[in-house]
Amino acid sequence: MKTFRFSRFTRWRKSHLAASARSRRCESRDGAVTVEVAVMFPIFLLFLFSLIEFGHLLMVKAALTSAAKEAARMGSIDDVSTAEVQAFIAQRMTTIFPNVNPIVSIKDASVFDGPSPPSGQVNIQSLPNIELTNAESRQMFAVELRVVYGEVAIFPPAWSQNSQLVGLSILRKE
Repeated sequence: MKTFRFSRFTRWRKSHLAASARSRRCESRDGAVTVEVAVMFPIFLLFLFSLIEFGHLLMVKAALTSAAKEAARMGSIDDVSTAEVQAFIAQRMTTIFPNVNPIVSIKDASVFDGPSPPSGQVNIQSLPNIELTNAESRQMFAVELRVVYGEVAIFPPAWSQNSQLVGLSILRKE
């Protein structure tokens, strides 16, 4: 006796059942995309704004260093006083950051100019002040600018309100 096989019908039925199961799974996941976006979007925004703030921080640091270098170049010339260099820095900083008051230090950096300069980190604030008109030729001096990070930040974080950004330049008097 010849048996009749339902192989075509069985294959069609299996594929049809698998397709309907897939469609039922998709129907049950309709809100999953909304939930995933709701969870990931704030994380993405945090990452994006962090990148923007970090780029701004690097730009401010470069501007401070540039202003300190220009002020040190100006101070290295003969017949320029410390007050004139400080006025130059104040004018330069108001053009870059209008509502920021930088802390300006012009210090004697002769400790770096010797047979055994200090090793490790040196606190520029602990060095003695210098009047540039009284400085000898080839004497080293440092110009340091400090700005409170919270005053220049685009999105100031609460944990860094008292942090300071520093621009420093050390030159010799000509």
